[in-house]
Amino acid sequence: MNEMFMTSPIGDLPVNPDGMRKAIDEIARLQSIVQNAVISKPIEMQSPIGTLTADAKGLRTAIDEIARCHAKIEKLKLRLNKIPMLSSNT
Repeated sequence: MNEMFMTSPIGDLPVNPDGMRKAIDEIARLQSIVQNAVISKPIEMQSPIGTLTADAKGLRTAIDEIARCHAKIEKLKLRLNKIPMLSSNT
């Protein structure tokens, strides 16, 4: 009896449980490579303050920028409160 084979990128696989096991092992190996690549390369996004990564470092940068802007706004509020109101004497 001739055994059937299936041609694949990883070689000819027998159409039986052994061939199926080899195919499943290769799929698992490739999924692991893809998953590790996704984890190791953070997603980048554009923002008004530049390119940020969607990871802890990018989040810290965004939070620091928000705090810096908030401090500037508070300083401007204090300055505005010190400006005397102009009265109209006309």
